[in-house]
Amino acid sequence: MTLADHLPPVGWADVATKTDLDHLGLGLRSEMNGLRADLRILGADLDNGLSAMRADLDHGLNTMRVELHRELTAQARHFTTALLNAAGVITAVNAGLLALARWTM
Repeated sequence: MTLADHLPPVGWADVATKTDLDHLGLGLRSEMNGLRADLRILGADLDNGLSAMRADLDHGLNTMRVELHRELTAQARHFTTALLNAAGVITAVNAGLLALARWTM
């Protein structure tokens, strides 16, 4: 029994020639080149999308930073005003108590 005896029964028309394989190879190379180009485009689109997201995030963070600074400054002003008012009230009460103490002596 030879190796050819193990092959399925087909005619010579079903056997691929070197030219057939060369054409198939060219077609596959062409498809692979097209896929490479598509991947490059997708990669560039991804880079652009990530850059846009990064810019949006930076803008949002900067906006939050500005708003936080503004709010903290406003709170500090309110707190300082409240402390000064409390100090004024305490001073007035002390002055009133001192005047009352002098008046009652």
